[in-house]
Amino acid sequence: MKKFPNGLDLSKKDVSEHLKQKGWVLDEGLTKILCEDVYFDNSGRILHQFFEGKGVLYDDGAAFRDAILAIANQRPQHLLVGLFDYDRRFLEDIPSLVGGLIDTLKLGDDYLDYQWRRLDDLDRVLRGINRSRLLKPDLFAMVIAYTGEVFRRQVGGVWVMKYIEDDSVWEPWVAVGDIECAVFSIVYNEIYEAHPRMSLSGSFFGELKSFERELG
Repeated sequence: MKKFPNGLDLSKKDVSEHLKQKGWVLDEGLTKILCEDVYFDNSGRILHQFFEGKGVLYDDGAAFRDAILAIANQRPQHLLVGLFDYDRRFLEDIPSLVGGLIDTLKLGDDYLDYQWRRLDDLDRVLRGINRSRLLKPDLFAMVIAYTGEVFRRQVGGVWVMKYIEDDSVWEPWVAVGDIECAVFSIVYNEIYEAHPRMSLSGSFFGELKSFERELG
């Protein structure tokens, strides 16, 4: 791990006075990583300005940059890496994935009929399955396909696949206009954090109410 350099704490007034001087340039790369303004000057110094206006001045700007980039490179990988291997074709595969869910869980053909009440039924079945099995790519994708499709039909939305370039994964969302639901995140959180007391029906119901409020 790169050692973080010592810096000089600056008041809001000090930061303002420094930035009035010529030569400070916004470092777009570090600003994007930190989500706070970072400036550099031609002497190699860096000024990191916090949201509230205060900041820190680093004489060794190169050491600060190296430390921040080292931390950024250690960021956790996307939760879908190795878990969800689909791209845009996922939308075409939803019917077959739902069929696969019926076969895998040994349910009747009419058990998963896309009615909202079926989410409760699905919860009861999934609670009896080991969490590690639910987080296998095949079954995980099936659960996303079915629960997302139930939600999509309920809100009258569309599927949207978003490509996350940094992690080379596609995220499946449901959207109505600019209002969006991260279906993959709901399913993952319920399985990973709440199992065996998971409630997909409860989480999707919360999203449904949020959509209704947004849509008026």
